[in-house]
Formats: sequence, C-alpha cells, structure tokens
Amino acid sequence: MPIKITDSEAQAFLQGYGLSDRLSAEDDPRLWATVIMEQWGTADSPRLPVGGLRMGVAAHDPTTGMRLRPIAGWRFRRDGAASVRPHAAADPRNADPLCDPKLAPGLDLTLFYLPFAGVEYPYLSIVFGRPSSGMMAVPVFTGSAGNGRTGLGQTKLWHAQPDGWLEGDTILAHWIS
Repeated sequence: MPIKITDSEAQAFLQGYGLSDRLSAEDDPRLWATVIMEQWGTADSPRLPVGGLRMGVAAHDPTTGMRLRPIAGWRFRRDGAASVRPHAAADPRNADPLCDPKLAPGLDLTLFYLPFAGVEYPYLSIVFGRPSSGMMAVPVFTGSAGNGRTGLGQTKLWHAQPDGWLEGDTILAHWIS
C-alpha cells in the first residue's frame, strides 16, 4: 500500500532534510519523501544517524553494477534539533570503483558500496533514479551497513500510483557482504 502524500506534504517533509532546493523539475517530490520516510524516518528523530546518511541522484544505466550512474550526491549534518542539511560530497574514501570500475570517474562519494568505506555506522544510502517526475516506474537504490564489513544494498523499481509511490518486487541489482 503506498504512503498517501500530496506534493505540498512531500515538500514540507523534504524541508526537514534540506532537500527542497536539491529537487529539479525532473524529480518527483512524492517519491523522494516516500522513500526517505520508509528508509530513514523523520529528520527530527534523535536516533537518525546523520553522519552516516548518503543520498544521490543517478541516471538509469544498465551497464553499471547497480544499474544507476550517479549524477550528484550529498552527505548530511544536523542543523538544529528538528532538521538536517545536505552538504557537498567530498569523500576521499570513495569505494564505488572497487564494486564497479565503470564508476571510477564519477562522483567523489561512496553511494553504493558501503562496507569498506570506513564511514560512521550505521551507514544508510538512497540513490534516486532521475528522471522520476511523470514516470510510471523509477529505479531506486537503498543500502545499509551495520559495522565493519557487513551490509546490503539493492536497486528496485518503484511504481507510481494515483495517490503515491509503491516499492515493487523487481530487483534490478543487489549486493550483500
């Protein structure tokens, strides 16, 4: 059952993550809000592992390991008790090329391959396929790592519904360690 959310409710939710200005005309705010709600919860949660959050947008690319080629990515930091803000992603510990050499010239941020990145744990990543606005199905990667060398991630298709988005059963790519 999809999370029922209007565009204005989605925009308000995304403001808590400082993401309203990161949306482009190609992005569906209801998809972003739905996935973030399901994966991370609200930005004001004291249990949110802000230092381990990673988010990005990517073009669908069936030739890469996770079926997505990153366009942009962000890390987050706390901005008061009720919100977090994205900031530029400059992470010299980029481990994505170890997982998929085709991504070596891409972003300087680990979005897909989590266990060897040496970042704060838990590490939670979401990568949205772009474009999503006006699309009926969009690939979305979600991944997590709990400690050291354990984690999992998968790219699945999310499907537009009349009143929201629904995660589908189709797995385009996955990894586990």
